[in-house]
Amino acid sequence: MPIMQEVICEANRVRFEPELPKAYVLPNLLCTTEVAFKLKTSPHYLEAETPCIEWFNSFQPFPTRSISDNFINLGNFARLAGLSFPNAGKSRLETGLAFYLWGFSVDDFFDNTSRSPSETEKDVELNTAVTLCDSIPNVGSPSAAVLHDLLKQFREDGSPGMVKRSQFIEGFHSWSKALITQTKTRWNNDIPSVDAFILMRRSTIGAEMAKAVMEYTIGIDLPDHVFDDPIVQGVFDATTDILTWPNDLCSFNKEQADGDFQNLVVVIMHERGLDLQRAIFELEKMLKARVDDYISLKSRLPSFGPEIDTELGRYHENIEYCVQGIIQWHYESPVSTHYNVCDFSRI
Repeated sequence: MPIMQEVICEANRVRFEPELPKAYVLPNLLCTTEVAFKLKTSPHYLEAETPCIEWFNSFQPFPTRSISDNFINLGNFARLAGLSFPNAGKSRLETGLAFYLWGFSVDDFFDNTSRSPSETEKDVELNTAVTLCDSIPNVGSPSAAVLHDLLKQFREDGSPGMVKRSQFIEGFHSWSKALITQTKTRWNNDIPSVDAFILMRRSTIGAEMAKAVMEYTIGIDLPDHVFDDPIVQGVFDATTDILTWPNDLCSFNKEQADGDFQNLVVVIMHERGLDLQRAIFELEKMLKARVDDYISLKSRLPSFGPEIDTELGRYHENIEYCVQGIIQWHYESPVSTHYNVCDFSRI
């Protein structure tokens, strides 16, 4: 794709209205990240698509099949799974795809600008319930039923380390709490500081869950003390930021048109007094610096012994594929520029 492309701003409909031009230049952030993050695609993603979609639709996640089909067709989620988990076998790639179907349907439901914090808290409680017990409660929530099935799969054949750490569940709880905080911020029409927003986005992007799924798809098994190391955690935070900031850039136009200004582009505009285009270029500069941070942190990783070092190297290699694959998908898929075609009232 070109290094830059022009995007026409859609009209927004909210009380907080930053001055926006009729169009802006969208830089290709893949050019920034490719120095440290490489692309790879699974050969199985088209095979994984049909059985996984049939499984997802069996929960009747939307009021009508046509709405579900629209969500799936626009999302191109099989392609996303193939880019995110390129080294997964077919069956585990299906689980990765299932995670994305659940995650995107729930995330857009929670991103609805008309939803109050109390409504979000109630919906989070329904999904949280299934993470606290092995038997699914009778909550009447399709998304909770999908999540229950995902957790069952992780418990049955996830690596001992992944199951013991409950990384996915802990990531879900962090994500849920951050979603409630973001809903309150959106409801009150507040714009956080850049630093505060970056910290919040590390949770609302769902990176801990995505990386747990990546760990599952290739059978990574690392001991707890590795993830407690501050440099390993620093690498994790850097990859999360590098994953998240292109998401905010590519979804900005749809979000501002929906009246949702919980976006790093807007936060930069607000705090630093920049117009839209200058804020976008500032985000691009911040991303380059964060990639440099990642390279530096990775070079300073301690040794945990030959076997663990090999496994940790495999872990980071696949995180790199996941990050660059997701950024690639943002530029390919209408869902990132961004879809708004589904009735999420039954999630």
